[in-house]
Amino acid sequence: SVNDSTTEELVVDSTGPSVVAVTSSTADGTYGAGETVVVLVQLSEDVIVDTTLGSPTLAFKDAGTASFTGAAGNVLTFTYVSQEGDASADLDAETINRNGAVITDAAENAADLTLDDELKGAAAIVIDTTAPVAPVVVAQTTNSTPPTITGTNTALVGDEVLTVVVNGATYEVTPTGTPATAWSLDLAAAVPTSGTLGAFTDGTYAVTATVTDEAGNTASTSVANALVVDTTAPAAPTV
Repeated sequence: SVNDSTTEELVVDSTGPSVVAVTSSTADGTYGAGETVVVLVQLSEDVIVDTTLGSPTLAFKDAGTASFTGAAGNVLTFTYVSQEGDASADLDAETINRNGAVITDAAENAADLTLDDELKGAAAIVIDTTAPVAPVVVAQTTNSTPPTITGTNTALVGDEVLTVVVNGATYEVTPTGTPATAWSLDLAAAVPTSGTLGAFTDGTYAVTATVTDEAGNTASTSVANALVVDTTAPAAPTV
């Protein structure tokens, strides 16, 4: 007689894959509108994703939805592009919606895609698409060349930066006061961060003031006739 001593010929697998980690390949930091965050969902075993009837999406708790962009082994990749109005102090994934997609292991067991704050625990990603408050430029007529420009603003928050552009040069300006709600730019003493300040002849000059936050959101005020330079003395009266 012939004996067949082979073991484990039949393996019964009735347990579906489950989520073991949610991470991001995007660096921790603050991101504004139109920026990309890549989220990686790691499952307990390799999976097969059939998108014939639709592609899965990943919904965040307070900042929009990420699209499915691929699967490799036991990792699902989702890509999120932040939109105006999205906001999250600590981005976290809430739900994976199959949308008709079939996600199974090799034994055709359906994956359990339940999420539980994994991304929040693994990454520190802030989504901020809210523009700061635009500063104010005070218009003036002056005979000083170069002049001093002034304006007002709300107190800058966190890493917000105020820049002023005039006559070919850009300056970074630090507001003053308590709270710091006023700004002044002495063009005779200030050093531009970029560009070169042009000569001031009699005429009208535009001034643009911009507040930029850490996420790159901006708010600007541009006044075409903010600065009028007049160095011409009036005609002497006749006697």
